[in-house]
Amino acid sequence: MLKYILFLIIIATNIFAQEWMMNTPDGAKIYVNEKGKGDTIIVLHGGWGAEHSYLIPAFENFYNDYHFVFYDQRGSLRSPCPDSLVTVDAHVDDLKQLIDALDCKNITIISHSMGGFLAMKFVEKYPGIIKKLILVSSLTISGNMKMYTEDLNDSALKRWERQDVIDTLKSHNLYKKDRKKMSDKEKGTWHRITFSAINLHDIKNWRKLKSAFFFRQGANVAAGESMGNEWDFTPILSQKDLLITFIHGDDDYLPVKYHTNLSKTMDVKIDLEIIQDAGHLIWIDNRNDFNEILSQILSK
Repeated sequence: MLKYILFLIIIATNIFAQEWMMNTPDGAKIYVNEKGKGDTIIVLHGGWGAEHSYLIPAFENFYNDYHFVFYDQRGSLRSPCPDSLVTVDAHVDDLKQLIDALDCKNITIISHSMGGFLAMKFVEKYPGIIKKLILVSSLTISGNMKMYTEDLNDSALKRWERQDVIDTLKSHNLYKKDRKKMSDKEKGTWHRITFSAINLHDIKNWRKLKSAFFFRQGANVAAGESMGNEWDFTPILSQKDLLITFIHGDDDYLPVKYHTNLSKTMDVKIDLEIIQDAGHLIWIDNRNDFNEILSQILSK
């Protein structure tokens, strides 16, 4: 009887899951992972050069009500292609091909981090397709590369100097330890803790951080070089029947003040939800508020 119950649980968990590869006209292969049932939500991971799996736990409370489509962007872990084929425009066209293949209506896009740039670029090029655009821990709707590189380097690295981070490293005998003398496992623990220091408000949550090791620098550089030094997507705010919402943690290393200052200096009105006690990976630091706000937006 117990085996039968476990079998039913496994079937119920996986019945709405599907993996497949999408072949693009230029020879790239895009890994796609679908979960859940209901109206379609396409999720864009960060990077450039990262992969999608770290976002799967973020939406675990929503799979019974929505059809989520995750995918690895070209050049990332499960979507191999030469770096020479990786550009922002190619990412945009891949997303359009995916939407056409899904043949769904009332599509929502949820993006995370640099995925927000891809989402806004897509809506700019292909207006009228997306109904809701939810940008989590995103770049601003108008900005420049200097804001997110030179201006942020020092403040981001200082997050390693927080006392709670130091204490956590000390508890694993890793604080100021020569990396050459660390075992491979110790290097992994050190990386996860310091990576969490950048991305999380509460370092105690470092074990919850997933997929800290999968990043392709070549894909990152190739896409980054095709972005341009400045961007202005504010015209998408006037697109008819498009709901755009930004969700940002108050302790994100991408400062939330970038969004609030933009509203003041450019008189740009954006729908911005600020979640307290949350860093770049909001759902890890403050899942309850993240779920509540996301549920409210999706139900509009």
